[in-house]
Amino acid sequence: LAAAPSLDAIGPDAAPPVIECEPPPKALLDRLAEDVLAEDRRLREEQVNSRGPMFSTALCHLVYALSAMVPSHPQDAASLPSVRGAAFSQLMKVQQIIAQSLRSQDLYDAADGERAKLFLYIRAMGCIKLSLRVVTGSWYASDVGARFVVTEQGGRDFIQYCTKHIIQVHNSKTAVTRLLGTPWERAMLAQGPTETIAELLLMVCSSDANLAELGRLGGDKALHALSHHAERPAIRQQATMLLSKLAVLKG
Repeated sequence: LAAAPSLDAIGPDAAPPVIECEPPPKALLDRLAEDVLAEDRRLREEQVNSRGPMFSTALCHLVYALSAMVPSHPQDAASLPSVRGAAFSQLMKVQQIIAQSLRSQDLYDAADGERAKLFLYIRAMGCIKLSLRVVTGSWYASDVGARFVVTEQGGRDFIQYCTKHIIQVHNSKTAVTRLLGTPWERAMLAQGPTETIAELLLMVCSSDANLAELGRLGGDKALHALSHHAERPAIRQQATMLLSKLAVLKG
């Protein structure tokens, strides 16, 4: 029998590549982000009283494609409002599920039949984790977080999202939910973007100008919540230091 070349082999014995592609164009980032937002909009319009599918297979594929493109153009991904909006629109769903106490049954897709619960978990975790990859792959890789200016386009929206998310997640009610909540609620809290969002907010606030703008937008409440309820001591300590610094800037 003829031996097939190994896919792991290197050199002349290696299997030939099926196809060689050029890096994806930057314009595709914006197009994919718009498609993510369009699919998200379709899902919301089909819901009735916030009941109905919040995630879909098509949405998973689109967010995956977006996250796969980010390493090729991290700076552009970090600066495009559409990409930020596409990623944060998925992360905000964790906030919505916890705040409205939505059960997993409320988000089932009837077309999935008996496997509705399994598919919901797969789609939800996939969209959330991939969206986190979009955020971390662009903001961290391009070091944009350290150079971010709140007054830029979309900057205030980003700060308001971070503030709202952190306040809703870091409180006594959420602490109880982590212990006594349903498996669905605990999964959302455990797999959600909370720690990443907290780290991004603290990174942005390393600038005095951003920290002062955060205070004007009511972000000091988020820092207060982190200083008291964050799980990692390092985050609690950094939030406390920024609160003290903000008090000095206000004074």
